[in-house]
Amino acid sequence: MTSLLDPSVSLCACGCGSTFSTLDSRGRPRRFQTGHNMSRRYALYDGPPVRCACGCGASVKLANRTDARLGWVRGQPLTCVRGHTQTPRPAAASLPAEEEVAIRLCACGCCRATAIATYTSRKDGIRRGERLTYIKGHNGRYAGSELDRFWSHVSPVGGCLLWTGSLNRKGYGVWSPRDRKRSRLAHRWLYEETYGPIPADRDVGHNCPGGDIKRCIDPTHMLLLTRAEHGMDRIRKGQTTQGR
Repeated sequence: MTSLLDPSVSLCACGCGSTFSTLDSRGRPRRFQTGHNMSRRYALYDGPPVRCACGCGASVKLANRTDARLGWVRGQPLTCVRGHTQTPRPAAASLPAEEEVAIRLCACGCCRATAIATYTSRKDGIRRGERLTYIKGHNGRYAGSELDRFWSHVSPVGGCLLWTGSLNRKGYGVWSPRDRKRSRLAHRWLYEETYGPIPADRDVGHNCPGGDIKRCIDPTHMLLLTRAEHGMDRIRKGQTTQGR
């Protein structure tokens, strides 16, 4: 049994109360028992669970550091659970019943009633307990027919009908019909709506009076050509280096 009267024995500096030899195997002085260090030199709370000050009833954790600004003491219980505040949370008012709120139709034009908001957002103009403006996922829809939505992206310029919507990497207009999952080239879609389906072995080429414009979707400026005719037409107009 070791005794403190022995000069080679001392108490561990971490405060655990255990004794150990002051010299290690190489004869160097030690202040801590093996496995102990200065990080353990604090009083660890050993009482009943402490509840969050916000009134939620959850147990709080012990502080892992001392912070005078936050009022934390290492090893002692925190005041609140992370994300809670010391001010007790007010009880949320119950939402009104569906029949108590006037029906509001979705602004996208689908003629379906919107739900009652369960939260308030100033940025989105939403108030808890009132009807939403859109059904979830409908705020990007256009309140009109498919053709009305299509023509909202078209602007007449210089005798051509130019597409003002999205473009692909080659500069052609891109259109996303509601009844299809994949996008279509805008000029091909309008050509099919005007003249009918395009045969599988045919291409639709531009023939604008003032020079071919890739953004033009005017069906009267289109030509139905074979692949070979389309290739020769592009070479003749200088749109490709093939054949030079």
